[in-house]
Amino acid sequence: MRDMRNFHQILENQGADSFLKMELQSARLKTLIAQACVSKGVRIDIMNCTHVTHQPQGITINTVTPTMANRLKQIQPTIEKKLFDAGITTPIVAIRSGKITALAQPEAYPKGEPRIAPPEAAQQVYEEAQLAKDDDVREALERLAQALKA
Repeated sequence: MRDMRNFHQILENQGADSFLKMELQSARLKTLIAQACVSKGVRIDIMNCTHVTHQPQGITINTVTPTMANRLKQIQPTIEKKLFDAGITTPIVAIRSGKITALAQPEAYPKGEPRIAPPEAAQQVYEEAQLAKDDDVREALERLAQALKA
C-alpha cells in the first residue's frame, strides 16, 4: 500500500498537462467507452483502435476507420451517460475517423515443433555468464545454461 500511496502522491503533483496524467486519463476513458460498447453489444477494439484525448473543452475520440466512428456516434448518448456515471462531465466534442493507425497485433504463439539449441549454446551462455558484473544476471544466465544442457 505504501508504494501505491507514493504513486498517487506523484500523480497529484504532476501538472494538469503532464503526459503521465493525460495517458492515465485516456486509459480510464477507453475503459469506460469499452464498457459502454459492451452494454450495447457493439464489438469494437477500443483499446487498440482508438485514441481518446480529454481536454477542458471536451473529449475527442479518434478511430481507425469511418465504420468505427459511425458506430460510436450511434451509441454516443450511452457513452456520455457511462462517463457521467463515472464522474466525468466533459462532453464528447468529436468522434473522428482515419486519424490514427491500429496498433500491431502481437505475434501468434508458434505451434510448430520446438527449436532445439545446438550443443555449444550452453557453453557459450555459461561463458557470457562469467563476464556478467551483476550477480542476478550471472545467476540467471547460469540457470539458462543449465536448462540448455538438459
